[in-house]
Amino acid sequence: SNARGIEPRVLKVHIDHAPLTSDVAKEAGLVNGVCYTSATMDRIAAEVKAQALEEISAGAGGKVAAKLLASKEPLEFKLAFQDYAKAVIAQKKLDDLNTMVRGGLYKALYGVEEKRSKIALVYAEGPILNGTSDGGGKSIDSSVTASLLRRLGTQKSIKSGLKAVVLRVNSPGGSVVGSDEIWNEIKELERKDVPVVISMGDLAASGGYYISAPASKIVASPLTLTGSIGVIMGKFNFEKFLADLGVSIDQGRTFGKNANMMSATTSYTRAQKRKLNRMIDEVYDTFLAKVSEGRRMHEWKVRRIANGRVWTGEDAYRLGLVDALGGLEDAIAAAQQLVKEREADGGGQEA
Repeated sequence: SNARGIEPRVLKVHIDHAPLTSDVAKEAGLVNGVCYTSATMDRIAAEVKAQALEEISAGAGGKVAAKLLASKEPLEFKLAFQDYAKAVIAQKKLDDLNTMVRGGLYKALYGVEEKRSKIALVYAEGPILNGTSDGGGKSIDSSVTASLLRRLGTQKSIKSGLKAVVLRVNSPGGSVVGSDEIWNEIKELERKDVPVVISMGDLAASGGYYISAPASKIVASPLTLTGSIGVIMGKFNFEKFLADLGVSIDQGRTFGKNANMMSATTSYTRAQKRKLNRMIDEVYDTFLAKVSEGRRMHEWKVRRIANGRVWTGEDAYRLGLVDALGGLEDAIAAAQQLVKEREADGGGQEA
C-alpha cells in the first residue's frame, strides 16, 4: 500500500478482483507500465549506459561501469573492465581486417564490390514455454528465442548483410505470454524491413500459429497440422480424489477472494468460473486480432475458421492461413525471392 501509494481499502478491492490483466493492473496503479521484455531491456540498457557515461564524464574512472559489466556474467567468466575493452577492440580490428581482405580479393577477381546477403535459419521446436526451461526436453523457451530474434534485428546484424529470417516452426503451442513475446520480436523484424518466412513442420498449431501470424510468408506442407486458433485455460482438481482417500487439505490463511483460484485442491466458485471465462475471451480476441492483422483478413472471416479447429496444411492454404505449400527448401527459396523483390524496389537494407 505504501510502496504503490494506494489506500489499503482500495488495494483490498484490487486483491479481491485478482488475477488482473496487465492493462487493469496499470489502471489500478499496481504496475508502472505495460510493455514487452525487449522494451524493458532497452530501457534498462539506456539507464545503465547513461549512468556509466555520467560517471566517466565525472572522472571517476568507470568503476561503476566495470562493476555493472562484471556482474552480468558468472564468477568464472568475470573480466576486468580494461581487459574486456581491449578484447572488444582487438576483435573489431580482426573483423575489419577480414572484411578488407575479403572485399579486396573479391573486387580484384570480379572487378566489383562484393554484396553479401545472408538469410538466417532459426528452429523453433517443442511446446512454447514462458521464460526459460530447465533443459530437460525439447522446448521453445520464449526468452531464449525472443533474444535470438532480437539479436538478428540489431543494426550490427543488418549491416553485416542479414536480409531475411526463415523460422522453422514445429510446435503444438503453449504459453500465451511466451507466444506473445516471440510474436513481438517477429513483428519487430518485419518493422525493420527484415522479412520473416515461416516454414511449418509436422505441427504448427495454437501458439505455433500465433507466432507465425505476423510473418511475411508462411509455407506449410500439405499434411502439416496447423490453425487451432483458440485459447484454453484450466487446472487439475484433485479435491474429490483426495476426499475419497480421506485426505483433507488445510488451505491456511489466505488474502483475497481468489487466492486459491488456481489451487489443485479446490474447485472453482461460480464467480471464479465467470472470471476465468472473461480472461479466456480477452486472450482469444487478442489472438483473433493478431491473425487478422498478420494475414490481412477480416476478423469475421478469421472467427469462422478459428474456434480451436485444426486444419491440414492443404486446408490452411485454401482458407488463406498459409501462403504456399512446400518444405524448408521452398521456404528458403521464398525468402530469397522476397529479398530480390525488396532490393529491386529499393527497400532492402544496405549490407
